[in-house]
Amino acid sequence: MKSPGVIAMVREVSRERQAERQWQKIEARCQQVVESALDGLIMIDQHGVIVLVNPAAEAMFGYRREELIGQPLSILIPARFLPRHDDLVTAYLHCPTGRSPGQQRGIIGQRRDGSEFPAEVGLSPLHNSDGLQVLATITDMSARMAAQAQIEQSLREKTALLNEVHHRVKNNLQVISSLLNLQTRHASAETRRVMAESQNHVKAMALIHQLLYERGDFSRVHIGVYLQRLLILLHHSMNPDGQQVQLTHRGLDTPVFLDLQRAIPCGLLVNELVTNALKHAFPDGRSGNIEVVLSGSANHQAELQINDDGIGIPDHIQPGAVPTLGFQLLPMLVEQLKGQWELQRKPEGGTRISLRFTGSSHEESADDAR
Repeated sequence: MKSPGVIAMVREVSRERQAERQWQKIEARCQQVVESALDGLIMIDQHGVIVLVNPAAEAMFGYRREELIGQPLSILIPARFLPRHDDLVTAYLHCPTGRSPGQQRGIIGQRRDGSEFPAEVGLSPLHNSDGLQVLATITDMSARMAAQAQIEQSLREKTALLNEVHHRVKNNLQVISSLLNLQTRHASAETRRVMAESQNHVKAMALIHQLLYERGDFSRVHIGVYLQRLLILLHHSMNPDGQQVQLTHRGLDTPVFLDLQRAIPCGLLVNELVTNALKHAFPDGRSGNIEVVLSGSANHQAELQINDDGIGIPDHIQPGAVPTLGFQLLPMLVEQLKGQWELQRKPEGGTRISLRFTGSSHEESADDAR
């Protein structure tokens, strides 16, 4: 009758041994994870004394494991940071919480040879039979910060180069404009008119580079600011003496931006349309008004209108189908702007030309700049 009892004892011991072997496997795996971790792992007890160090931490700080275990954590911190560091450790041990990767704290570590390096530390509190312990995961940030510094230096060099390029392009275009102006001194009236139009084309392009140079943002142009200055140039150069034509605008403070590749055709479009209205919409010195209106909506959609209350465009004239340079350029420039245009002849007289296009977001402009 005693045999069944003995068998039961053997079975119970067998289960205990199996559980013990299973626990040993788990411990071995955890130890393997700690030993093979690429980040430095250091565990401290509730008094701030180091109780565990992995090989990555040894290599990071230049100490052997046995040199660190039993030492205060402050041995790894430069002396000038110790007062603040000790206060932080004490506060954390009183109220320990885990820190996700996004909450890691930046510190300066000190190696055995006295050299320093930037690091990030994540903390994980552990409660076990030995009381509170904190596992610190330490990442050496030296290589990352060196790479970041190199990127920032490259960006500064690129910015300086772009600044110089836009400055020189603007200056060269101004030289071309000045040469054209010199050529008009002894030219006929018709030649002077053609030269003035050519000058305005050059000035419209130069103004883009001038704004990029002034503002330091080479990825995009604020179209409203650009058009406001362009209209001033056009009014001074194209409004003949005695012609009472007012050049007004609305909505140019609307935040509509274009990258360089589309800002230039946009400027040339406005240059052509306003110049054409000044030349042909108000014959015989009659007075009138030309208005440029900019509006924006969701998803970066924008509309630019050029309105005049002049005599209007005759029905038989269609942009792109007449021999004049301005109307031949219109469809081509709209295509470069990646937009659409519409010509409206007002019943009360005058003309409205609407340009619809998509402005550039900051991300798209940055991609184009790269």
